[in-house]
Amino acid sequence: MFVGVGVVAAVVGGLVWGFDGGMIDALVSAILLAPSIIYLRLLLWGRRPPAVPLEPAELRPLTPFARAPRPSGRAVTIRGVVHVRRAVLSPSGRPCAAWQLVGRGPGGRLHDADLGVFELRRTEGGVAGLVDCDHAFVHAGELGLTDCAGVDGALAAIVRAARVASLGHISDGDLVEVDGCVDLEVVTDGSREPSAVPIFRAWPTIRKLARC
Repeated sequence: MFVGVGVVAAVVGGLVWGFDGGMIDALVSAILLAPSIIYLRLLLWGRRPPAVPLEPAELRPLTPFARAPRPSGRAVTIRGVVHVRRAVLSPSGRPCAAWQLVGRGPGGRLHDADLGVFELRRTEGGVAGLVDCDHAFVHAGELGLTDCAGVDGALAAIVRAARVASLGHISDGDLVEVDGCVDLEVVTDGSREPSAVPIFRAWPTIRKLARC
């Protein structure tokens, strides 16, 4: 700091008395002006507001995403005819067992699906399995272009902004194939004897094969 002050003082002295006098005049100027510059520097430094110590921010542990539940049973593939127990409303306003929507909008690709609860019935009779889960990979076969005029809720703005939207349904009477892990549970609806039925509870893959 003092070296810098000396240089400044020498320059100021040269400006006051001129640089023609040589190095002696510059040194005399530095000696005479240095105390004043040091005093002014200390005076200005003393007027600075005191530094406020920063308190460390509170660190919170990250909350991990909840993992999808895994059934305790084994992975199986079951084919059957859909019999709807609880329908879900598709973006077109049509009740069905499941639907799949594919499109492209301003933000990129759009892919959504939803499903209700439905049985997989054997063609010769009897229940082969039950789909009762919140999420699934749905492949609704051949998709048709739709304007999704009946869509509402949070999906409405996204679908209406889409440049292209194709919608497919899985409905009563469709032949489907379901892959996934199952839990065996005793199921009865009051009209037949209780029996152990494989139930898909978590992320099965549902493929529409044909319309029966």
